[in-house]
Amino acid sequence: MNKQIQIEQKGEELINNFISTWTQKYLYQTTYQTYNTFGHVFMTEFSLPLINKPIPKATVKVYFYLNEDESSVTGFNLKFRFESDSLIHNPQRTLRISQMEKWLEKILEKKAMTSQILFLGTEFEATRIKDPRLDKIFEELNYHEEVIEDKYLSKQLLQFPEELEVNEEFVNEDEQIEVMKKALFDVFRSVDQQDMGVLSFNECMQVYNLMGLQLSKEQWQELMIMADSNQNGIIEYKEFIPLGAEIIHGIFMKNQAKKSLREGEEEYLHQSILILQNDEMHSTIKQLIQKCREFDEDELTYISSENLIKIFQEFGDQFFNKSEGEELMKQICRDYPDNDIPYEKLYDILLNFRIVILKNGLMESQLNNLEIYIRDICKPYDTENKGFIYIDDLMHELKKSKEIILTKTQTYIIKSFIDKDENNMVNYLTGSRILSLMIKKFFTPNMIKKKLRIQNEGIIPYDKLMKGWTYEELKSDLEQLYNQFSTDQNQKLDFKQLKIMMRKCRFRSTDEEIQNYIQEFGQDGVIQTLAQI
Repeated sequence: MNKQIQIEQKGEELINNFISTWTQKYLYQTTYQTYNTFGHVFMTEFSLPLINKPIPKATVKVYFYLNEDESSVTGFNLKFRFESDSLIHNPQRTLRISQMEKWLEKILEKKAMTSQILFLGTEFEATRIKDPRLDKIFEELNYHEEVIEDKYLSKQLLQFPEELEVNEEFVNEDEQIEVMKKALFDVFRSVDQQDMGVLSFNECMQVYNLMGLQLSKEQWQELMIMADSNQNGIIEYKEFIPLGAEIIHGIFMKNQAKKSLREGEEEYLHQSILILQNDEMHSTIKQLIQKCREFDEDELTYISSENLIKIFQEFGDQFFNKSEGEELMKQICRDYPDNDIPYEKLYDILLNFRIVILKNGLMESQLNNLEIYIRDICKPYDTENKGFIYIDDLMHELKKSKEIILTKTQTYIIKSFIDKDENNMVNYLTGSRILSLMIKKFFTPNMIKKKLRIQNEGIIPYDKLMKGWTYEELKSDLEQLYNQFSTDQNQKLDFKQLKIMMRKCRFRSTDEEIQNYIQEFGQDGVIQTLAQI
């Protein structure tokens, strides 16, 4: 038998035997994919069909890497990673088998929810009776207006002039257009319970929110006024479509950006693994594990976090510096909240953590011009040098930037889809990578061509949301800010008021700098909104 066929058959057998210990309720199927630098690649898809839903709405993919290993009982070495994870796990050490089913369930629920929101899950029949009047609206909707957007990206923020000309293939574009139309139509009707062909402002906000748009009360109000083109106080289907299509298009661009980022990370990850192949760290970790055994008098193969910290301190900076060590302990304590840390797994834990640090270091050394620019406009807000700023501060900087001019819809999409914590704080150091890629997607010729195709199919007509932020709007934003600190709300600030405002806005400015600013741009010891614009 051909050796390749033997490997494929043996690989499927080993993987299926291994994952049979993960779950009893999920169905799974393993197939051979390809061979690359990580070894022979297999993919296992997990799904959970139900009696009343025989075709599942989503699946979870796990990639396995198989390599020949004479020291192994099976003759092969097996590692794996989840589709949403860049780390490669060792089956013997990295994860607890008892947690695998919960992990699968968590990923599956998230993917199924996304499909449900966009109505892209597989369905055999419509959930409600269709009204011919609405079907006619859907079928006849066909605009042919030119999309003209007020946007600009400085050439200085590109690595080379042709950077945006990179060819991107779009698979089944015709099918994507039809799916988008159907998704928008279905999501509209899901809220339009009376089949009236219209939505109230609150209903429309509810739909856009389900699709991922996250805005303030004032922004929602502005958005609804813009969407209500005939100013009748309700949102008709033809008024609902433009922003809905933009949101889905934004989701597509975000996913494309994340895909590009993930591919880049995988390359850096591979380089990091190669760097560590002959590193002395391997023998040092073994010494550390031996130290852990000395603390384990009962031979339970566990160690407490307190004792592990002592051992880390004993080894000094052979592994990591102080801040890296603190972050590592946070991760370990989060993964093992019962304070029973299996020290035999420390080899993989420390090695994986070191690989991630190396990968991040390599990525930091290769920052592009746009990433550097984004970080530079964020730094004044980061007074404590923690790498975090409020999302509203980031959006304010993007709105007033002369190097990056985006439309209102694009700024709303960025605000909604960039990762934030529960306090609406953005890690701009890591976030600059995905944000840079998303912004470039707005200016990539193939993406613009695809959007024009969507417009020609009657989905996105020209509207106010395709305009940029005007001088008057920026002035209004600043006036509102000044009024918070001005005693008589006249958009004028003296030295003391301006100093308080800058501290509240987390700008690092000395008294001398503030005084010089007032002297240069102000008059009679005060500064007005107009001067700052």
